[in-house]
Amino acid sequence: MKNLSALFFRINLRDKYYPSYESAINYCDKKNRASGAKLVMQHIAEITARDMSFNFKGNYNYFSALTGYSYFSLPLLESILIYKKKYNHLPKIVDFGGTFGQAALYASQFFKLDYSVIETLETVSLAELNQIPLKYYKSIEEFNISVGEIDLFFSSGAIQYTSNPNEVLEDIFAIPAKMITLCRNNFSISPYITVQQYNVESALDSDAKAKFITHDKNCLVPNTQIAEDIIHNLAEINSYYLFGRVVENSSIIGKNAYGKNLYFMKR
Repeated sequence: MKNLSALFFRINLRDKYYPSYESAINYCDKKNRASGAKLVMQHIAEITARDMSFNFKGNYNYFSALTGYSYFSLPLLESILIYKKKYNHLPKIVDFGGTFGQAALYASQFFKLDYSVIETLETVSLAELNQIPLKYYKSIEEFNISVGEIDLFFSSGAIQYTSNPNEVLEDIFAIPAKMITLCRNNFSISPYITVQQYNVESALDSDAKAKFITHDKNCLVPNTQIAEDIIHNLAEINSYYLFGRVVENSSIIGKNAYGKNLYFMKR
């Protein structure tokens, strides 16, 4: 019965739309007060820091690399290889919404990379607390001031969770990057704002799941659909051309939603 109630709750979330991001975030904040998701996120930061410390010292786990496929790992690997083929060196990468660098952890099985992450203040604080060995920035603006040019801008399933995706996209295409990969996007020809239920437990191994068995691992987040045409217009204005458009529906939610991974190169 509990599982059935949870299913109806998710269906109701999917079919409900909000007039603004503010109204959606207010609803989420109210529902998230009893969630244990923050405790789980702390543990994810701890285990990611541990694994990075192991991998970055050259102790590569090739079996883990082969079995560690996720929705973001393959597009990242593809992007690195495409960039390397074109420019004959590994790219310096910035990952927008890269959490604790799980994509960097995966890629470190194959390459030694210069990898930065742009994340929320809360996530950056957790990353620094756990001494995750990546460079962190709290906004695109901070990144631009500190770094400026970048080889590969990568983002996976993150832009639709920001308060203003269109503004974020304008900032992304204004960065002097040689290549931009935007994957796990939530597109629609008639964009809506909805709320998505996310279970952070999915990022834990079996031992860690047992540790948090008494906690509610679900949290709610606003999800704003994006008009794909806006991205292509920004690319054209900023002299990028599209060289790859791949169906990828793992992160879609809402009315008339569809997903694509988009790959752009600077002209």
